[in-house]
Amino acid sequence: MPQIQSSHSNHFDFTIDTADR
Repeated sequence: MPQIQSSHSNHFDFTIDTADR
């Protein structure tokens, strides 16, 4: 589970989380 910053991009965070799984 990579540490993603909310300020970076919430949408991107979700995409990466899903792709990781």
